[in-house]
Amino acid sequence: MTEDAVQTLIAGIAAWVSARPDLKALAVVGSWARGTARPDSDLDLVILATDLQRYRADQTWLGDLTLPKPYRVASWRSADYGTAWSCHVGLAPSAELEITFCNPAWVCTDPIDNGTRRVVTAGFRIILDREQRLARLREAIEETGEAHGKTR
Repeated sequence: MTEDAVQTLIAGIAAWVSARPDLKALAVVGSWARGTARPDSDLDLVILATDLQRYRADQTWLGDLTLPKPYRVASWRSADYGTAWSCHVGLAPSAELEITFCNPAWVCTDPIDNGTRRVVTAGFRIILDREQRLARLREAIEETGEAHGKTR
């Protein structure tokens, strides 16, 4: 994907998240957040959702995402990571999104879960944060002197 395509994807998904009161925050994580992505890198997103099961049980929400032309959803598969659930979305032509849905408790800062810490320190850019939960998480990690990668 090109930088322009990624930014358009992020903007479309941010609009979708903004329109849904059960979705509380959106962040870009990984290589696109760090600024080290290659054209074949997937776009990794984290969404805080009050009802994870709603998105896990029925993937019709994929049809509501605003995707830039020429992209369209070609496939999807799910992966369970304990407190988080991911939908790996294959786009045609040749791109992939990993959208990870987390309960707002995922950002608990006392103590910070090691998996959460790894995600944040490996590249983390907040796009939308209605309740400032992601900002508080990032601040808590920065206070411990363990923040790495690009933060905003």
